[in-house]
Amino acid sequence: MEPSTPFEVIESYGARNTSREYAGRYDVATWSAGAVAAVDCPRPEGDLQVDFTRFLLDVHANDTPLTDDPDRSRKVFGDLAQSAMTEVASEFHCEGQ
Repeated sequence: MEPSTPFEVIESYGARNTSREYAGRYDVATWSAGAVAAVDCPRPEGDLQVDFTRFLLDVHANDTPLTDDPDRSRKVFGDLAQSAMTEVASEFHCEGQ
């Protein structure tokens, strides 16, 4: 089964115990090397991808100098994930939005 939450994606990197929720418009979780954002996007009946109702965006950089300062890295990656999801989500055609 594919991950459906930011925390499930982060868990696949082995960083679940160090991940934290990041406040903003989208559902975002961060860890010292990245962030994952999620947005619900129900598809209209008849859409070829009607079964896919949630989109996840993974932004990470292993071996980044930011990992030396976890609080700074969470802010940088959290802000980046929120901004990137804003751009990506503007291209979606979701039912009821």
